[in-house]
Amino acid sequence: MHSTRMMIEQRKRRKGKIIILLNKLLKGIFGKGRVAFHGKKMKKLAGAFYGRLKAFDDAVASLPDRSALSEMIGRTVLEERGEGDAEALTAYVFGARESLASQSLDVLLQGEAQWPNP
Repeated sequence: MHSTRMMIEQRKRRKGKIIILLNKLLKGIFGKGRVAFHGKKMKKLAGAFYGRLKAFDDAVASLPDRSALSEMIGRTVLEERGEGDAEALTAYVFGARESLASQSLDVLLQGEAQWPNP
């Protein structure tokens, strides 16, 4: 019984840490204030994030063929806006990937990565 209670408490702490981390991340993206997500909204947000992450991983796995990456970008990144150049964004993502891969790990860990110009 004691170990079950400890596991439940650990889950609560992890869930709390994840919510705090997401709030910090979203505050950095959206600016001011507290962005709160709970329950169903959090699950929906996490599902969308991990779905897009898996789609990106699958598309990158098919490189150097860029068609899957371009399709994924058009479907996930540009879908809501209904406009944009998927091929140009694909070229930028591909170039950024190559640029980052050529830089040393120390440079990347120090936050001094050199990004290509759009």
